[in-house]
Amino acid sequence: FTQLGRDAVGFHGRVKDPLIFRDSLLALFDVVSSDYRYVPKDRAAYTVFMQMRRASRHKNLFSAQRDYFTWLFDNDPLAFCLLDPIIQVHQAGVSFEVFSRDEGCYAQLTLQHDLFETVSTPVLGTTSIDYSSALFDGIEQIRDHQITTLDIGQEAIRLERSNVSEPKDNSETEMDSAVNEDSKQEVIEKRINVPKSWIRALLQVQSAGQLAQERIDLDPIALYNVLFELRMHADIKGKRRGLLIELIPQQLPVIILEPFDITVTSQVSRQQTPYQGQKAKLIRLWGRRRLSLLKRLLPHTDTVSVSLLGQGMPSYWTLTGKGFHFTFAMTGFSQA
Repeated sequence: FTQLGRDAVGFHGRVKDPLIFRDSLLALFDVVSSDYRYVPKDRAAYTVFMQMRRASRHKNLFSAQRDYFTWLFDNDPLAFCLLDPIIQVHQAGVSFEVFSRDEGCYAQLTLQHDLFETVSTPVLGTTSIDYSSALFDGIEQIRDHQITTLDIGQEAIRLERSNVSEPKDNSETEMDSAVNEDSKQEVIEKRINVPKSWIRALLQVQSAGQLAQERIDLDPIALYNVLFELRMHADIKGKRRGLLIELIPQQLPVIILEPFDITVTSQVSRQQTPYQGQKAKLIRLWGRRRLSLLKRLLPHTDTVSVSLLGQGMPSYWTLTGKGFHFTFAMTGFSQA
């Protein structure tokens, strides 16, 4: 904030692998839009809605909409807001940091420079954007045969898609460039402000990553098996909903799903290493349903590592693949 004379942040690059770029940003949107808070049944909002409906029965459409949005602004101004990504251009690549609406999970996506074909030198810095549903729709339409470019500036981020590939011959350059001008589609999102409580909680999650932790390595198929079992077995009211991780020295970690006692053992592979600790431990984690937010990235993941802070503490799940590095922090508590 005090470096007022610094250059504006800037990055311009063509995406080499649009599918990895698309799925990683969609996984980021799943995290930032997730809300696992318990919502009890309450007819108060429905009663107010019926009263407003009766009161606006004889009004025109414009007046009824104006009254609704006035009431929404006074009672629930963040109803349609997502508290949005921090974008940082640094030496290793471009990083996106997000925090969920219920303040229960955090994610950091780093897209390495190998994933982009850059023409100009990036200008290092930090900015933020509005990760809205319009930007989500634009990212969702990215395809492998399209040309996808990413522009990051001080005030906005722009995503361009083109249905025409690059020209192969010099004779076709002028014609293809004319077609590109007509077929480009742009999605632009500008910066917004975020509440102080959101920033405070985000900094707490970041600082928790510096605490002493136990690190284990998993095979991607082990994480897939956990997500599969969670999808096939619904939670039982009044029963335990923990995720037990059994650590025995010089043995592969074992994941146990309560209360079904379903055991998932990581497969033996080159990336797999036994637990290197000195004592056996049994660590219970909560908020296991949040792991389903990682399902989009599993097809592109090569290695999975988990950092455990202790019993009931946050856990950090890191997925690494070709050109990306995705860190997901999970906790069982919301707005705590």
